[in-house]
Amino acid sequence: MVYEERVLAFVDIIGFRDMVTKSENNNALQEKISQAMDIIHDYKALNDKGFGGEDAEKAQNGGLRSLGIQVTTFSDSAIISYPLSYDGALFYLILDLIHMQMNLLWLGILMRGAITIGKAHHDTYNAFGPAMVKAYEMENKSAIYPRIILRPEDLKKGLAKSPSFHNEYDLELIEELLNEDYDGFFSVDYLRQNQEFDYPEYTYYEWLCGIREMLIKNLNDNQMNSRVFAKYYWLMEYWNRVLSDDHFSIPVDGDVNESELQKERDRYMNLIIDPREIFCV
Repeated sequence: MVYEERVLAFVDIIGFRDMVTKSENNNALQEKISQAMDIIHDYKALNDKGFGGEDAEKAQNGGLRSLGIQVTTFSDSAIISYPLSYDGALFYLILDLIHMQMNLLWLGILMRGAITIGKAHHDTYNAFGPAMVKAYEMENKSAIYPRIILRPEDLKKGLAKSPSFHNEYDLELIEELLNEDYDGFFSVDYLRQNQEFDYPEYTYYEWLCGIREMLIKNLNDNQMNSRVFAKYYWLMEYWNRVLSDDHFSIPVDGDVNESELQKERDRYMNLIIDPREIFCV
């Protein structure tokens, strides 16, 4: 059998062609593109070779690739897939995508894509099959905005095949990594994952401040380009939903009293974007 059941994601950078066109005489933009390429392609290097330390043994045996996990990168795109038989495959794939989105967003670069589950062949050189075609079609026709989407039926299938994610605690873990969108898709909830920072009580707020500045700038700069503006406006609405959520988790350093916690909460709430800000000069 050439095909096997795999959890597969196809992702790429939004507006990459325009970015490259504008970069011809712009050294700063060239550097940003280079950094984005490094972020994407490092996933393949780490997957195929490992990175020492606890993974030294895996590195000698072909990295995570020896476990059936495959990463293919080309230009601004990436295909990442896990065998469906790998316990927690969907969960770990979503975590990979969260890290990629968070790192690219810090550069001011937006990504979109799709996750599917189905028959595919993915090795060092090739990625093809019905699941690959479906992921590409969903990315191209349905994702539209800076989000990575997943169909409800694939979420159910991924959970059903992962023994570790049958208990209540692990189900809650994966639910916290996803949003249910207005059009019936689930999408990767990358703005909310402060636990993925090494020191979230310090760096998460700093990261959010940088994203906020980038977001307002691009909303202002693209008001006359309705196609691009719509993508940033979607991101602003997602941003405001996350920060205004009563259950939004705020990382704090050690034990704090209620007054200190409220001050910290107010600091984060001040990051909510008033739509009127997008029309500032």
